Amino acid sequence: MKLLVTALIGILVSTSAVSDSGYRSSLEGDSLVKFELARVVRLQPIQESRVYNVTRTSCTMVEDLSGASAQNAGSPTGKPPSNMVQRCIPYTDREYKQITVGYDVTFEYYGQIRTVRMSHDPGTAVRVKSVTNVYVME
Repeated sequence: MKLLVTALIGILVSTSAVSDSGYRSSLEGDSLVKFELARVVRLQPIQESRVYNVTRTSCTMVEDLSGASAQNAGSPTGKPPSNMVQRCIPYTDREYKQITVGYDVTFEYYGQIRTVRMSHDPGTAVRVKSVTNVYVME
């Protein structure tokens, strides 16, 4: 006489997008695999600080001592000649930005609260893969 025994082995959260409504099951080898949706109850972004080098330019007005502005002395506008010119100096500055690198996702599955780290925002539900192994005993 053979006795069929099933045991729940594990629960895995799928990192793919949620596309199933309800669940789907299939038999893989000696395991029964079932995909279900679990409701997300908390989503915590994981952020990292990154440093970027940014080239900027600083400009100031300085007095032109080269004599080039003396050529404008007979200006037809009637304004007094200006010997001030703009000088610009490029420099490198550091900029810090917060980048989201993942999410700690807390979800409810059959009354239990579980947390998993995901690389993307799963939205309002995650796909849960439950595996049941089937053992035959004699």
